[in-house]
Amino acid sequence: MPRQSPAAPNQMVEPTFNELMEPGPYAGPRRTPILDTSAVTNGVIEWFQNKSQWRMVETEMCLPVEDSRFDTERRADVVAFNYTTHEFYIVEVKTQWNDFTRDRKFPDYRRWCNWFIFAMPEELIASAKRRMDATPGYEGVGLLTIPNNYGNRHLVRRPKKYEMPAEDYLLMVERWGRSCWGRTVGAKQEIAELKWRLDHRHLGGGPRQSLTPR
Repeated sequence: MPRQSPAAPNQMVEPTFNELMEPGPYAGPRRTPILDTSAVTNGVIEWFQNKSQWRMVETEMCLPVEDSRFDTERRADVVAFNYTTHEFYIVEVKTQWNDFTRDRKFPDYRRWCNWFIFAMPEELIASAKRRMDATPGYEGVGLLTIPNNYGNRHLVRRPKKYEMPAEDYLLMVERWGRSCWGRTVGAKQEIAELKWRLDHRHLGGGPRQSLTPR
C-alpha cells in the first residue's frame, strides 16, 4: 500500500522491504499455515451447516459474470443461501499469504452476494485483519477464522450487508437453482418455491422493481 513520502508530502511511495517485514498492515504471517485449501473449505461448510437456516451449501459454484475481460467464468469457493432471510453469502478461501494479498478479483464477486467473507487458517488471521483494516477496498468484507482443530470457528471481522439489485439477485437465484437442482427432492421443492416467490414478491435488495431480466 503506498504511503506519503516524508520528503515530498504530495508524493506517494511504496513501502520499503523493512516496512513490509515489520508488524502493521504490511506484515505477513510469521507461521506457515497447517490447514490446506480443502481443510479450510470443509471448515467453512461445517460452519454454515451448524446453523439451522442453511439448507444447502455449494462449492466451486460458477457465478453469473458476463464480462469479456474474463476468459472463464468466475467460480466462488463457497456459496450459501439463507432460506430464512433469502440472502446469499460468498466465502473465498485463502491459505497462502501471497494469494490473499494479490487477489484482485474479489470485488467482482461482491456483486453476486449480500455478504462477502474471506476464510483463512488461524496463522493468517492476525496479519490479514491488520491489512484489511488499513487498506482501502476491504470495506464491508468479513473475515472468518478456521482453527487447526476446527474449534471456535468465528468471524473476527464482521461483513456488512450489500443490497443486491433485483436483476442481479434474480440471475444469482437462477444460477443457484441450476447448481443444486436435482441434488435432492427437497432441493427441487425449495428452488421451485423460491422461484414462485420471486414472481410474486420482492426478495432481493435494491429498488423494488420487476425481477424479470430485460
